[in-house]
Order: sequence, then structure tokens, then C-alpha cells
Amino acid sequence: MISRFVCVPSALTLILALAGCNQPTAQPSATATRVAHSTATATATTASTPTTPVPPPPATTSLASARLTGIVDRVLRAQYSDGFDAAHGCWKAQYGDGDDALPYCMRPLPAGAVMENGDQVIYIATASASDVEADAYRYGATDPGMFDAFRVLVAADGTPSLTSSIRGMDFGSAGDCGCANADFVQLGPNVHGWVFSSGSTQQGITTATHALVAPLGRTFVDVGNIPQYVEGDQDIEYRLTLGSENASDGWFPITVSKYRNDRRIASQVARFDRSAKRYVVRQSF
Repeated sequence: MISRFVCVPSALTLILALAGCNQPTAQPSATATRVAHSTATATATTASTPTTPVPPPPATTSLASARLTGIVDRVLRAQYSDGFDAAHGCWKAQYGDGDDALPYCMRPLPAGAVMENGDQVIYIATASASDVEADAYRYGATDPGMFDAFRVLVAADGTPSLTSSIRGMDFGSAGDCGCANADFVQLGPNVHGWVFSSGSTQQGITTATHALVAPLGRTFVDVGNIPQYVEGDQDIEYRLTLGSENASDGWFPITVSKYRNDRRIASQVARFDRSAKRYVVRQSF
């Protein structure tokens, strides 16, 4: 069984350690380029082109590009002690327990620099590469892909600290999380995250869900997990529209629309339920 690993310092304001920075320094330029401009090519495991309409990505702040790249590189070096795989443009990692552990190569998505509650915040994510032609990164149909996420607070004096983090969130199948091209979005006035869909197709039947990965406390949670395709009716597709106003408890509502053969037949507004730690959709929908 694939396990999830939460990697967060014991103190929320712990300054990012440079542990791992004693690795060879010939790698940073390649890493920095991929942080700023993701070259991820893994495809989603759903059978159709993504249909989730999303608002424009949050506007980045005035944080200097070199400064942003430096912070991201420090975070990734500290998190991935096995180092950077320059040949495949990703960070080496391993997830799972004992004999079930599998190697993954985690490729950075473009980092997001935003303002939350008047503070400079950087969001960093990596997605498992499923396009690597190497024996070390081959997966069975039931092996999920992986998604890692990090939230960094930059203090007024420029000091960065890791506030929320998770490694080994499993999505999709065959080593493909469907998250390599996740959209970085605003989910509330002071909360951001990523939206993507992932699943699998087996014997012509596609099942998939919409994921909304966002920070909750010291970790990240999939606050969506909303169906996109269901096994029992392949003509049905659920699509999301993310809101940008009327926030409730700090989170914008989302609209879930039900389509049959590309024609909308129903919709409902889902709001974030803090006790459930997710957006709640009526089961009868």
C-alpha cells in the first residue's frame, strides 16, 4: 500500500534548513529553469481532454525571479535528499513501505508567488514523471502517481519558512498522477492551491475525480475529490467552475455541473465544509 508522508518542521516558523545543500552544485541551473518553466510532459490518466474551466491563475507578486528561484531550489534540495536526476529533469524520491516502496522522479511545476493576509507566500509543487524511459521508473497499472506540495512564507526581512507541506499524495494510475499540468488557482481571498483531474481507464471504463489540493494547517489536503467520470454511467461527466467571490469561511464556492453527452442537465453550488475539510456535494446529485 502506498503511504502518504507529511514533511513539516516541528515549528511552523522554522527557517528552511539547507540540509541537502551539500549535494553537488552542478545541478542548480537546470533545476531553476524547470522551476520557472515546467517542462512536464506526463499526460492525465483520464480518457478525455480536461474540461474543467478555471479562472485566470493568481497574479504573481513582485518577488524577484532570481529570489523566487533560489527559495524554490533550497526547498527542493532540502526535501529530496536523493538529489536531482539531470537526465530526466526531476528530483529522485521513493514512496511506500518495505517491499512495496517504489522510486519516483518528481518534476517541478511552475511556482506561484502570491500575497495572503498581506504576506508574501510561495507555493511549490512537484508531480511524478510518467514519461521517463528508464527501468527504475516503470509502473504497473495499479501503481499511482505522486504529488508533493509545499507552502513557504517569506517574512518582511526576506526570511523564508515552510508552513505547510506534504509528500506522496497518490493520484491516478500507472505512475501518472494526472497532475503534471495542474492549474494553480485561488480558492479563497487568502488561500491558493492546485486543481486537476486524475483516474484510470480499465477495460474501456473510465473513472476519474477532480482534485483540489490546498493547505490546511501544516499539511495539504485534497478538498475536492469530486467525481468527473463514474463507472456506472460513462455518458455522464461532472465539470467544475471555481468561484471568485462570495467566500464562505474563507473559501470561494464552486459550481459542479452534470453533463450527459456534452449537454448540461443539472448543477449545484458546493461550499467548503471546514469540519469535513472538503467541498461537500450532495450524494443525490
